[in-house]
Amino acid sequence: MHVFVQFFVYVNLGLKSHYNFSYERKSVDKHRSGNRKLRTGTVTSDRMDKTVAVEIVRVYQHPFYKKIVRRTTKILAHDEQNICRVGDLVQIVEVRPISRRKRWSVRQVVSKTESIDA
Repeated sequence: MHVFVQFFVYVNLGLKSHYNFSYERKSVDKHRSGNRKLRTGTVTSDRMDKTVAVEIVRVYQHPFYKKIVRRTTKILAHDEQNICRVGDLVQIVEVRPISRRKRWSVRQVVSKTESIDA
């Protein structure tokens, strides 16, 4: 109650306050992506429509045994133009949920694999 009365008096009388009452809305860039995660991986499946399965390999040293450990993660990513093929190296970015399992989107194809047409 005390803060509200003090605020009311300061605002109505135009006095300077030690409280920071700034109601100006800061300009927000609508196209700002924030700190989105970026990963690079290999396409393992492109059989789905506008979706690819990307395998991400991370290599790290075990904290106690000091052995180099290799872990793989398989992620579904959105591919709007269906340009990715199996074996392509792609960069994916974290986006809002698109479906039950898709939370990533293909940002760019880093390198294409040579396709063998028979």
